[in-house]
Amino acid sequence: MFAFIFSVILTGISVAGIFLAWKRQLLRLLQASWCVNFIVLYLWCVVKGWEFGFVYWLLFSALFAWIFVLVNRQVKPRNSQEYMREFKYLGRYQVYHAVGTFLVSVPMSMLVCCCFCLLLIQWMPASQTNSLVFSALLFPILWAVVCYWVCASSRLFKPFIQLLCILGISVLTLYIGY
Repeated sequence: MFAFIFSVILTGISVAGIFLAWKRQLLRLLQASWCVNFIVLYLWCVVKGWEFGFVYWLLFSALFAWIFVLVNRQVKPRNSQEYMREFKYLGRYQVYHAVGTFLVSVPMSMLVCCCFCLLLIQWMPASQTNSLVFSALLFPILWAVVCYWVCASSRLFKPFIQLLCILGISVLTLYIGY
């Protein structure tokens, strides 16, 4: 119980250091806080096992980050003389690009990540159970990274082709049963 509470406190301190370094642009404090954060990750893995330790580390880091953001939020004062803006229709290209970005970044990237994680279960040298747990933990992180990558790219064609190739290789490998 002491190790759990100690890990929670150290997680809060490391996230507070990262937040303070970000606010004040202190590079040394940022580096030290990230080092402490990775030490806390190791401590979580020692206390709860690597599967649950990683999840607890992510959970409490995100919780403390949200608390710091909530406490330090700034409310913009309302302008009493707001005027009505003229409504403008979006161009056809903008609508097509938005719909295409959504289709590539959400359902297609989910399908690619799912097939890749299934393929990873077969390829990992660990036992089937450990591979399944690792793949289940990796899936949402991988999906978020791929969605961010698709949304951040200015042209949609390149991520679409690359995801299509990864999907094809994954499905083909799963079908062959390597």
